[in-house]
Amino acid sequence: MKTVSRFIWLLAIASAAGCAKSSNTRLEPQVDPAPSPTVSPTPHPTLGPTPIPSPSPNPNASPNPVACDPTALKEFAGVSAFAGTSAKFEGMNLSHGAVAPSITLDFVDLGYGLGRDGGRYDVVGDTVDLRDVTVENGGVAYASSIKFHEGVDVFGLVKKTTVVDYATVKARAIALRAKLLARPANGTVAMVCNGGSPCRAVLKGTDPKVNRFTLTVAQMNQLKRNSKIAVDVPKHAAAVVVLQATSLAFDDIKVDSPAETVWIVAGAGGTFKLDSLTLTGTVLAPESSVEMDSALVMGRVISDAFTSASCSGDSVCATIDSQEMPDAICL
Repeated sequence: MKTVSRFIWLLAIASAAGCAKSSNTRLEPQVDPAPSPTVSPTPHPTLGPTPIPSPSPNPNASPNPVACDPTALKEFAGVSAFAGTSAKFEGMNLSHGAVAPSITLDFVDLGYGLGRDGGRYDVVGDTVDLRDVTVENGGVAYASSIKFHEGVDVFGLVKKTTVVDYATVKARAIALRAKLLARPANGTVAMVCNGGSPCRAVLKGTDPKVNRFTLTVAQMNQLKRNSKIAVDVPKHAAAVVVLQATSLAFDDIKVDSPAETVWIVAGAGGTFKLDSLTLTGTVLAPESSVEMDSALVMGRVISDAFTSASCSGDSVCATIDSQEMPDAICL
């Protein structure tokens, strides 16, 4: 399926939320094409992230909840995918923004979860390459060059302008990852393996703000096809899951996690592959490559480089749907 995206930086772009859409079968745009308006770019927004509602008291909660920062991911509010160096989105759906210095989109729909705004930039890059792309509700910003091939439909402005300082944003993502890696684990991980049945990793936390877990290489090696990862934390609390590896793959694993989950790749320079699964939360891998194939991320992906497998015919396209992400996650 192809779907849509929108990118909102606090410095230049306003955010919006939309109704839910089916996950990852091909879907044609559901709006009538409209000519590009002559709307000026949206001025600097005045609204910051919406505070997370206070959770209900939990009688089993930690007596000394950890401190956290609700603005930790503010730069990625409204972003489906950010890559610090390069991104090739091929045969994909993105409900929100696609952002990278070097960005290629081929057979992609963006922005289905967003309201129409001709002055908002839903695709942002230094060099941009577009083929068979529908940018349904926003525009495209490029700092250096842009190439149009066949089948490109952009609702809003296409403008040569600099919107993002990629190096600064990537550095902040790396710093956030380091901060969360340094945070002591305060949640438990139990591996449940019964006979020949697929193993389950049960992650349990009680802190009302931030619960940190570590999945070791040995534990992840037990997670074969049809295995399950279950993350259980108080409502609105963050779950930080550290994947203690440099390169790893989640292939046909069942994952039950809240939208406030942050999946961290501990090592740098490797690849995190997502195949044939649904993963909810934020993938924070600013020094890793992320590859998606027939996977659905209900959240966002922050990486150094990004690629997706092409899809055609009856194959299932990769999707990043950010519509259910909270306005802020306290980390």
